[in-house]
Amino acid sequence: LDTYNLNKYQLFRELYEKTNSYNALDFFFAYSVINQDLILAPNAAVSESPDLKIFKDTLKQLTQDLPRLSYYSTNRWTTISINNTPYLIHLYKYGNVYIGALVNADEVMVPLDLLDLGENGKSLIVDAANQPLMDIDFYREQEIQLNYERGSYVLTGTEQKYLVIGEQSSQGDFSLLAVIPDRNIIEQLPYTQRVI
Repeated sequence: LDTYNLNKYQLFRELYEKTNSYNALDFFFAYSVINQDLILAPNAAVSESPDLKIFKDTLKQLTQDLPRLSYYSTNRWTTISINNTPYLIHLYKYGNVYIGALVNADEVMVPLDLLDLGENGKSLIVDAANQPLMDIDFYREQEIQLNYERGSYVLTGTEQKYLVIGEQSSQGDFSLLAVIPDRNIIEQLPYTQRVI
């Protein structure tokens, strides 16, 4: 093997080992701009996925689209959709190489999904424009506005009112929100404010 391929293999092994040491992480990846070469290191569960080619193609397109890439290369977690599934992505640029990580947003939500937000209450992640990453049809049908004021709350919805409270992530360009039906507000609000 030549030196480039040997180094590429060693980088893959290192990224693969790191990926599998973080339970919630789906991928580490590296992209060389000069060589237009993508190294994708999925965790063991994702490596069996039939969608692996979709991940490779999406990340390759992203890394070759410099205007779009500049949006993601802020050294902060940002949202991205791959194959209609929401992910959080984190990119670093080192010279002509991008190193990144991908986390399935649904996996991030598992601890929050255990919260008792009452019947039809939901916790969710929204992107920098306050657009939901999951259950999009529910929020559209109920006409729930997910704009919120930090340290405050909003009542929204058409047929049924929902209380929306949230907090901007300190680690990225997304927010965590709780959406609670108004009939559950009195019993759930103090508990939810503490958790959020």
